Amino acid sequence: MITLLIGTYTRNTGSEGIYRCTWDADAARFGTPTLAVVADNPSFLIQPFLVQEGNDVFAVHETADFAGAPQGAVARYRIAGDRLELLELVGSGGADPCHVAVAGDRLAVANYSGASVGLFRVGTGPGLERVNVVRFEGRGPHPRQAAAHPHGVYFHAGELLVPDLGLDCVHRLDPVSGALRGRFTLEPGSGPRQLAIDAVGRSYVLNELSNHVDLLDSGSVVQRVATLPEVPRVTPGQRPIVSTAGSIALAAGGRCLVASNRGVDSLVAYAIDERSGRIGPPLIQPCDPHPRHFAVIGGHAIVASRDAGTLCAFELARFGTGAGPVARVACPAPVCVLSVPAVPG
Repeated sequence: MITLLIGTYTRNTGSEGIYRCTWDADAARFGTPTLAVVADNPSFLIQPFLVQEGNDVFAVHETADFAGAPQGAVARYRIAGDRLELLELVGSGGADPCHVAVAGDRLAVANYSGASVGLFRVGTGPGLERVNVVRFEGRGPHPRQAAAHPHGVYFHAGELLVPDLGLDCVHRLDPVSGALRGRFTLEPGSGPRQLAIDAVGRSYVLNELSNHVDLLDSGSVVQRVATLPEVPRVTPGQRPIVSTAGSIALAAGGRCLVASNRGVDSLVAYAIDERSGRIGPPLIQPCDPHPRHFAVIGGHAIVASRDAGTLCAFELARFGTGAGPVARVACPAPVCVLSVPAVPG
């Protein structure tokens, strides 16, 4: 039995915060989600391996009005049985934080609308200390690229990598000072959203706006593949289908890459060549509306479909066969799935 924490959007949705439920892979069954803690738009969750008790969870509160300022917040929670206890809540340094990462005693948060990255020092107990806010300027050719939009933060190989949806690049920052060391430039209008980094340092860049994955190796794009199946044609008078990429993750020990599409609602899985890292043909798995995030747990992808208000479990081995989910459960406006160890209360 696996314990899941579910991040949600709470404003105008009926959700109240972070939910908890169980997943039994052997029985292919979810438990009923229950409220773990009341929270304001807790849209992304992580559990780093830095805390002495091993049961702390960090979350972004994706807002733009925390403490009367144009910023969101970063929260630190402790797992206490079926509940989460809030330890601290601090401003993120910019509006609409959407992603957070921790390495050692350092925490970084991507502020999407704030065009910035907040850098923090993490204590062993409560005591998140913001040490810097790195701001970006510029724009891209797409209507959604009127400003910089950092969408992820990844500590890797002595750097902090920041995919910027607004500037079509991945910034390379000093992980302590935030000083800009350089950037990896992508095709104009791509809209890089998230990264998946393999064991030898190759990055798979998920491009939200162009619906592509770029394989970035030694600073250069060496392959580019589409995430979308063929977009259904529309008849005269119908509105065209708009679809954007949502989430990306490596699976099966790095031998498989999975991404999600919102609009043409689906997941796509690719086999990965272990030697070159190159991406194979896509296998498409239709899913419930707006799969913003998923977690690969064993042989299943657990998908948070925001607009459907569901969690669904799909067998990775059956992608491309037309098979439906092996399990589904209702959850209000889910946007993040995090697997955590069960901790006694």
